[in-house]
Amino acid sequence: MRLEKSYPDLMNTDLPVIHIALKHGFPSEKSYTRVFKSVYYMTPSQYRKMNKGKNG
Repeated sequence: MRLEKSYPDLMNTDLPVIHIALKHGFPSEKSYTRVFKSVYYMTPSQYRKMNKGKNG
């Protein structure tokens, strides 16, 4: 649920990943990245780079 809510911030802002993680209730960037990777099979930064500008 927290991951889902963080998605628009990741894709539609230039906020640093640590800020997105903390804003959405993750205790650290490391824990956010671990959860993100388990769902999307890449880090939030990698995902953002690959998908920036795409709607979804």
